[in-house]
Amino acid sequence: MVLATDQAAALGDDHPDILLTRYLMAQCRRDLGQYQQALDEAMVLATDQAAALGEGHPHILYTRTLMADCRRSLGQYQQALDEAMVLATDQAAALGEDHPDTVATQQFVSECQAELEG
Repeated sequence: MVLATDQAAALGDDHPDILLTRYLMAQCRRDLGQYQQALDEAMVLATDQAAALGEGHPHILYTRTLMADCRRSLGQYQQALDEAMVLATDQAAALGEDHPDTVATQQFVSECQAELEG
């Protein structure tokens, strides 16, 4: 958290480096099993990224992937599925149908559907 605070003071809250640091912090929280905190941080981050970088920026796609993953880990399968379906469409448009991230999200959608089916 100290790095993010220092970066924000030096570069400004909307600088791409501080946004990346915030993403990495949320990702670490997810990796530590702090899913709700990671989700909360990622939700705010996605809004800040859209304002600073534009809606179509690839970094937002990564943040949205993190959000869907956190929702799935929290047992929010329908919300994870809904987010991932929109994300897969956006990734296909921005990155291409065959991009590894698009393919991974499509697999994520299938896994969420399986979770919901029982």
